[in-house]
Amino acid sequence: MPLQRLQEKQEAYDALVGDARSQSPDWVDNTEQVQHGGSEERMSQFSTQSCCDESQLRLLPCLHSACKPCLDQATQVDENCLHCPSCGREFTMEQTSVDHVRRNEAAYKVNADGEMKCSYIEGKHDAKVVVYCHECDEKLCSDCHKLHDTVTRNRNHRVTEINQAENIPMNQWLKDRYCRDHPDNKLQLYDHTCKKAICLICDRGAHEMHKNEDLNQAYDVAKDQLEEQVQKQQLKLKDVTGRMESVTRHQNELGNTQRKLQEDAATVCTSVAVRFLHRQRQLMKEILMSLQAPRVMVQDKLDTLQDVHTSIVSAIDYTQRTLESTRREELITLTDVMQTKCDENLKLELPEDDTQDTRILLTFQGQRAMEELIDTFGGLASSLNMDHIPDSQPTSQDLLTMIRRERETIMMHEGRWQQLRQMIHSIIPELKGSDSRMARSQEPEQLTSQDVHGIVTNLIIGAFIPGETIPRGITLQGYATSHVIRQDRSVNFIICPKLQLDAGRANTDRCHVTTDGELVNSQPATQHTDSGRLQELRGTCSIGPIPIPPHSSVTPVPHTTRYWETNTRVGVVVGVKLCPVLEMGVVEESQVDSGGYVCDQRRSWCVHVGSCCTHPGSFCTRVYLAGERGKCYRNTMSDTTGTQATLHYGVVLDVGRGRIGFIDVDRSVVLGKVDVEFKKDLLPVFVVCRLSDPFTVNMKVVSGEEILMSDIKKALINKVLA
Repeated sequence: MPLQRLQEKQEAYDALVGDARSQSPDWVDNTEQVQHGGSEERMSQFSTQSCCDESQLRLLPCLHSACKPCLDQATQVDENCLHCPSCGREFTMEQTSVDHVRRNEAAYKVNADGEMKCSYIEGKHDAKVVVYCHECDEKLCSDCHKLHDTVTRNRNHRVTEINQAENIPMNQWLKDRYCRDHPDNKLQLYDHTCKKAICLICDRGAHEMHKNEDLNQAYDVAKDQLEEQVQKQQLKLKDVTGRMESVTRHQNELGNTQRKLQEDAATVCTSVAVRFLHRQRQLMKEILMSLQAPRVMVQDKLDTLQDVHTSIVSAIDYTQRTLESTRREELITLTDVMQTKCDENLKLELPEDDTQDTRILLTFQGQRAMEELIDTFGGLASSLNMDHIPDSQPTSQDLLTMIRRERETIMMHEGRWQQLRQMIHSIIPELKGSDSRMARSQEPEQLTSQDVHGIVTNLIIGAFIPGETIPRGITLQGYATSHVIRQDRSVNFIICPKLQLDAGRANTDRCHVTTDGELVNSQPATQHTDSGRLQELRGTCSIGPIPIPPHSSVTPVPHTTRYWETNTRVGVVVGVKLCPVLEMGVVEESQVDSGGYVCDQRRSWCVHVGSCCTHPGSFCTRVYLAGERGKCYRNTMSDTTGTQATLHYGVVLDVGRGRIGFIDVDRSVVLGKVDVEFKKDLLPVFVVCRLSDPFTVNMKVVSGEEILMSDIKKALINKVLA
């Protein structure tokens, strides 16, 4: 056993220092396998030979070429399934056409290369060439040229002089032939039916009923089409090239990431040499396995882009050569093939590249505890926003310390709960004095720990919120009033904060706050140029916002319910239609002056009273919750001249629970409620109708100890919070 352990230690050390004798085969790079994956499956049905006749080349749909004898031989095996010998694309014989470009290029090359000898007559003949006959496809010396012209049928052959010292350009070397059927006539028309150039005599003979067009005009149209396709292909090529660069960078990043991860793994594993050997090998396998799939995928994308790139380059090259190396009729003949190929290239979909899989880090959380966690230590994690994941894994000693502290905390809290229960014993009797309906079953000894926590927490918070403190019975005169509302086994603690209308922020162009603290829809006797007053909102807000406590996953936000009311006297001076009367609610502080009415503001919740299109003859009440219209409550008051009414509404707000609701105190109904994730501090807001409207509106805020908390109100508040 000791010998085996010693051998394992030696193997571990050798592996970590990089000894070749113990290096794992898992380190073998599979890049070549990925790059060449799939290429072995490409097989062509036939192959071209070096001795192929270039004068019989046929153009394939992929723009490669093969000689007709090779194609005929392959067709005898399977005429319906041919494959290009260059790219492996499948095609049929009907899809091929004469390869004028390569045929002309081959003939021109033969004409241009080296010192040319006459080949017109058989046998040894070393005379230098002076002319080339395009119809006979022969090079002739001066004597053979005379012999050639003695034959009557050869007199109209197209002959080009050859300069041994200088080659003529391709476009000059290529000249239009005379009509083969009528050698004395030039080619002037192009027959789209037969796909060949004809003379005027042909047009009145065998080709009379065909689709014929002026040769020059047909040539210009075909040339413009090919030039336009070249431009499109060049734009596509630019896109493909850019995408290939991106994918190539991605491929390099994957390689760099793999190398970096492996280096990190080797560095950390060195510090725990003996125990880390098996885990190190496992990590290497995980790294390779995790990156193999994206590398294969990236290589597939690169192969696809390479194929598209090759196809487009081939199309551009062959098209440009077609424009330079073909006669007019030949160019027109090739246009359909080129057009089809170019259209195919433009329709090719390019794969998208996502480099997210390169953002991988090798985590080493808990390095201090590695001796105990070695069997499961290490793992791959995708990281998008950081370059390093800190080691926060606790050791066994750290865990024991945490457990001991947790026990001490629990014991400390138990002692505090006892103290809080004693506080409730002194609080509840005082509350009973202000609420005679509280039954003996509600004595503090029957409250649970959660009840104690809720009540005392709200009492403490109420005492420290600016403008609010604990109320009646426990009340501090002039600040806030609190109420305990019980329903079944639930306990709701309600704070009625003391609110005051902010006269300094009132929009005095439309309303003002009186010395009695009422908001009225008339201008003040004296206008003050206060820079802090509201410019858009047709009313005012309270002094000081309602703060939103910071969110914490450790300390939950307490449920502190606030409640206040408005009491508004409304008088109709002249009956009108479609006019708002008043609004009351809350809005996020940053949005408070973003509109004339509260209901128009994006982050607002309010009660809205005004005339209604659906119920003519009366003013209706409706709740707006963050711009969403609620149910319409009709017959709030008549819009007849001389009507007087007092409207009484309440707001229930719990920022901790994320709940807001509105009640109609006079009708004893909940107008609406909603759960909201409050993001910013809130301001209570109050709006009256515009100055020119024929109403009198006097709104008073009822808050703090002014609120009479009846059983009906408690039931309505419980309904909002339920």
